[in-house]
Amino acid sequence: MPFTPLRSVKATGALCVICKKWGGYMNTEKCNNSDCKKEFHVRMIGGGVPGGKEREEVVCPYCNNVVRSEMTSAVFRTSKIENK
Repeated sequence: MPFTPLRSVKATGALCVICKKWGGYMNTEKCNNSDCKKEFHVRMIGGGVPGGKEREEVVCPYCNNVVRSEMTSAVFRTSKIENK
């Protein structure tokens, strides 16, 4: 499903796009599992809640490997990249 970017910004070396369709930021990341190594989309949803930080994981949608985790009040949603 194509999305309509409002604007692109740099974030931690990954492509970061603000999308109309899903809302929030969308990054493209690569799985660190040596058997997978596929790229996937990561959306960071929410955040900005004072005192509400918890460790949230970014999980590869192809192999379910935990790619990284981060202390945040947001949540991460991952999805496969279509046409790859």
